[in-house]
Amino acid sequence: SNLGSVILFSGRPADARPLFERALSIKEKAYGPDHPAVAPHLSRLANNLAEMGLYSQATTMYERDLRIRETALGAGSGLKISEWSDASGSGNFNFEFIELSYKP
Repeated sequence: SNLGSVILFSGRPADARPLFERALSIKEKAYGPDHPAVAPHLSRLANNLAEMGLYSQATTMYERDLRIRETALGAGSGLKISEWSDASGSGNFNFEFIELSYKP
């Protein structure tokens, strides 16, 4: 995953994608698909997919990441998520940053 990040940051997201997918697969096999150790790898893959313009796939990964973290930590636990939206239906996606407030 670190190698994927270096490749992504060097401007080669298509080359980074298989590395992020491999890291995710390894974690899923080691811990199971819904384990909290999987969540950061989902987020990294989602970031890569978004960089490639694959917003629908990225959103799916972000949503899965959030579900895993909410299950582990509880809803409203201060999680921060990124969301791609196409509110107008025009095919032009806008990036929105959402911060969920922490409520102990």
